[in-house]
Amino acid sequence: MPNIRYTQNENVDEGTLRVQVVARGTNNPIQNARIQISSSSEPEQTLEEINTNIL
Repeated sequence: MPNIRYTQNENVDEGTLRVQVVARGTNNPIQNARIQISSSSEPEQTLEEINTNIL
């Protein structure tokens, strides 16, 4: 299996991700919401964790 992981590291997709976390009903932004990003093939493994900010 290590060879599969190496291949995945060589074919990395790059781009941007914009996430809006809003309250249900009011649609107001939620400050400092924690977002965990994971792969669909390994959802239990967090790749990155970020907090939202209000611009």
